[in-house]
Amino acid sequence: MLKIYAIAHEDSDRHEAARMLLRWKYEELWQQPMPEIVIGERGKPTFASGSARFSISHTKGASFCALCDGEIGIDVERIRSVSAAVAQRTLSRDEWEQYSAAENPSVEFLKIWTLKEAYVKLTGEGLHGDLRKIAFDFSQPRPRLIERPDLQFWCRQIGEFVLAACADTWHRPEVYMEEVT
Repeated sequence: MLKIYAIAHEDSDRHEAARMLLRWKYEELWQQPMPEIVIGERGKPTFASGSARFSISHTKGASFCALCDGEIGIDVERIRSVSAAVAQRTLSRDEWEQYSAAENPSVEFLKIWTLKEAYVKLTGEGLHGDLRKIAFDFSQPRPRLIERPDLQFWCRQIGEFVLAACADTWHRPEVYMEEVT
């Protein structure tokens, strides 16, 4: 199971909105209070008990949370212009070719960027070092991380956002946009 929830919000406290959404959806799915969140291995937040795993991400205008029965990492970015200089410092040679050939290079960059960020959120490693070494192969229907072909990736443009997920087992993500009244 992989369920991803999103909620639109004003830009006040994105992180708090993501945590509220996580609590709301956890309690709705499992019909019990959400366990305490603790900092696990490598600084990755995790539930103190139970088998469920989660990841949160936020950007201007929306917060997202994922609940999964395996390890998960998600990232979201609001679509915006990205300079070629930033892309060149971040993308592997094959990714750069994909970016350069894209109809909309900024959206293509954000797809690759969110995949990289979803991966480091799954592992808890964080973004550091030469990001060109986190390299994807796009020759298959789903992106594949060259150094970790065992992981599963998913990436979509949803309205004005690019959303990516990385999981240790394949799940077809169910994505829900929640409305708060």
